[in-house]
Amino acid sequence: MWLIAETDGAREFAIRCYHWGLEQWRLEAENGMPILRSMGNLGPARPFKDLPPDRIIAIGRALTRGSKGAKFLGEKASESEQDLIGWFRGERFGAMFERVAQRNKFKLSPAGRRRLWELVRKALDPVLGGVPERNSYSTWEYRTDIGHWAIYTEVELHSGGDWHLTYSHTVCGELAAAKFVSLLSCMGLHSQTLWTLESEDTFPASAQGIALACDRFLHGEPRIFL
Repeated sequence: MWLIAETDGAREFAIRCYHWGLEQWRLEAENGMPILRSMGNLGPARPFKDLPPDRIIAIGRALTRGSKGAKFLGEKASESEQDLIGWFRGERFGAMFERVAQRNKFKLSPAGRRRLWELVRKALDPVLGGVPERNSYSTWEYRTDIGHWAIYTEVELHSGGDWHLTYSHTVCGELAAAKFVSLLSCMGLHSQTLWTLESEDTFPASAQGIALACDRFLHGEPRIFL
């Protein structure tokens, strides 16, 4: 997440995103990681697949300590949390090497791209409340208004490589503005939220995953847009 200006309002927004990110770890851990698992077998859920919920939540709490919101609150990772972060980084790099070895094995055909976008849009339209504007061949943008906030959600399809589907929010309010906000950035997992697909059979799960991530951000608890 990038704050366009570090005003008091922006700091408060970053702190709310930090608390929201912590809550996402609890929701994912206690419900079988529905969003993270939708990102593919080599995605962010992989390091956690055999761990109990309390262990996942503890690792997630450690990872979110690096967020801007935690920084503004003066919260830093403890020594034990640093150990958890080190464990996660080792597991993540192992998955990254596997992903590189398998890259380009599945590419979106023109027909596959159309089918994936149809499913994604069908899932997102009710959540984001409108018709997206097409910015380029592979990028669409929604605008959602909540109170004095305007939230722009950019969705992009990629043919293949390390990922096939990404999204991020740009947030504009009276007292705060931020770019590159998404589920994984708030959870301290990655600067972007990405889906790496193995086949067309995974399209429906990825579409539901991106819709659930956006719905939680816009309408879930704790509320971000006050």
